[in-house]
Amino acid sequence: MADERHPCIDGLTEECFRAYPEWAKQAFAYKLLNVLIPAEISKRLPKGLFPGIIGPGAILPPGWIPPPGVIVPPNYTVPPSWIPFTYFILPPGETWEQIFSPGWTEGDPFPDGVNLEPGTTLPPGWTPENPPPAWFTPGGSGFAIPPGGVLPPLYLPPGLQSPPHTPQPRSPVSGAPWFYDKFDGPTLDLTKWTEYNYLNGFNEIVSGRLKQYCTDDFSAAEIDTDEDATIPAAFELTFQLEYCGAGEHNIYIFTGAHSIDLTFEPPTTQVEFYTSTGRVLYTCADYLNNNVSWKLVYNGTLATLYQDNVLIFENVAPRVRTTNPGIIHIVTYETTIVYIDEFKIQEI
Repeated sequence: MADERHPCIDGLTEECFRAYPEWAKQAFAYKLLNVLIPAEISKRLPKGLFPGIIGPGAILPPGWIPPPGVIVPPNYTVPPSWIPFTYFILPPGETWEQIFSPGWTEGDPFPDGVNLEPGTTLPPGWTPENPPPAWFTPGGSGFAIPPGGVLPPLYLPPGLQSPPHTPQPRSPVSGAPWFYDKFDGPTLDLTKWTEYNYLNGFNEIVSGRLKQYCTDDFSAAEIDTDEDATIPAAFELTFQLEYCGAGEHNIYIFTGAHSIDLTFEPPTTQVEFYTSTGRVLYTCADYLNNNVSWKLVYNGTLATLYQDNVLIFENVAPRVRTTNPGIIHIVTYETTIVYIDEFKIQEI
């Protein structure tokens, strides 16, 4: 039997975050990532590409390889009876009781929209009764995961540092911006963004800037744009950012070829960029409690970053991502406040 009094038995609750803060944060981000990858795509991917997030000390049934979308909390025992439930991809938001009619047994036709993972077979006499908690299986209902989100934080040593600081050259830009938000309205412009907050995360417009913040260590505030394949193949990203706090702030842009991933967090004399080989920290001027101008130039292959017209890194290959072109994520975690203004993407 599973650990009935385990702090994560009810999913990624405040109790779970308190007991295992690092794992819960990673699992939360991982669930967001799997929402971005539709089930019909992820079920055809190699199992090793997006393995489940398994906490230290977890006990798994012998021979079972967790499929994409599965999380197991630290020190949690997974009963063998749960495993067949991971073979299914359910219609989003539906429960086992809603999908399978009473009396359904192994061998009956599957309900509409339900299929088994390729290469899996149900045990003889299996029934959908007594399913595991909804957070365990890849699909179904349970903990609400908003679309969008970010990869778990996987930190590397500082590694390559920025090249010598040189004056910023001007980049050729053309026409009207592809995307532009001055955050000058009375509230967040929901024709441009969709708002997703977890627990005590908030997005507000204050004095002509976006204020994104969380009031505790268990929360997240996020705004995302819709997918838009018209994103320019090469562009210049500019924005003003004032960072205040001790948690992560992430900006992600999916180009259709790469993911532009910037992370701001202590130590605030470094900025993190997700390169083709992993996460790398680059030295910069201290941005804590300072309103800073950032500019990233992406030529379709490589990225160059400036802070207040000073070069931070140059011609760095971003990590590859070919799905969901045009989506922009702006996310803040934990007890952190950021102010953002003049967020612009312009073709070059």
